[in-house]
Amino acid sequence: MKIKILFAVILIVVSATVNAQHSVPENQIRFSEARGFDYDPNSDAVYYNDYNNGQVVKIGDVGGNGWFLGKVGIGTNQLGINGTGVNDLVIGNASSSKGIIINANPNNDGIVAFASAGTMVARFIYNNPSGTLNYYKPGVGNLFAVDNTAVWIKNNKLRFSENRGFDYDPTEDALYYNDYNTGKTIKFGKNGELTVDGKIKSEEVKVEVIAGVGPDYVFEANYELRTLQETKEYITENKHLPEIPSAREMEANGIDLGAMNMRLLKKIEELTLYQIELLERLEKAEEKIQQLENK
Repeated sequence: MKIKILFAVILIVVSATVNAQHSVPENQIRFSEARGFDYDPNSDAVYYNDYNNGQVVKIGDVGGNGWFLGKVGIGTNQLGINGTGVNDLVIGNASSSKGIIINANPNNDGIVAFASAGTMVARFIYNNPSGTLNYYKPGVGNLFAVDNTAVWIKNNKLRFSENRGFDYDPTEDALYYNDYNTGKTIKFGKNGELTVDGKIKSEEVKVEVIAGVGPDYVFEANYELRTLQETKEYITENKHLPEIPSAREMEANGIDLGAMNMRLLKKIEELTLYQIELLERLEKAEEKIQQLENK
């Protein structure tokens, strides 16, 4: 009988204690003034609330989803996952974007870092004020940067392999494409200059001709054409055509395709005039022969 009475007293005390600690509205459990669970029947979800800071953990809904408005520690306390506000790492749908989004304050950098054995070895840094994305390596600095206008390469070097790459020479203000095995280069210089240390293969090459350079003036009435005798004497003395560089000069200085084509065309036009002149002489000679034969 005494045991039954004691047990009844204990039940009354426990019941009173539980009722005191959980004297809250329906669908709510309180652990303290600052912490507790709330069930929302409209969304069929349970919320764990921090009533002081307003941060919650939403546990489950009809789709089985969960949200953490704060930080989630997964072996570390450095992974901060929030909603769509600033200074957040958003995984999933952030308004109109899907994926992993780093939403930094306009005055702060957005950073994605890579580590090896706990040591940071590289990172991408988006600088909000300048709108520039940098790739950074400790001890080296920014290897390249991307802004609204261009991609900027550190040390003016861009490599595609051990054998191929671009190098910019600021002293010449020239860009070189290099074959590091053979030493052959393509140089993109100032004023549109292109220098190829090798062969050029092309289906078509168009050379612009400056006005007045075309040698049609050879056919003007006032053009002074060398006589064949003068041309013969020049060739005998110099061993090349007038106005055409010698073989030695071409070997030393190369040739200008545009200028050389114009000179060769001029010689063809002069040769045509010589042929016309010889034809006229031949016709006159034939006419005289015919006259002699008719006597």
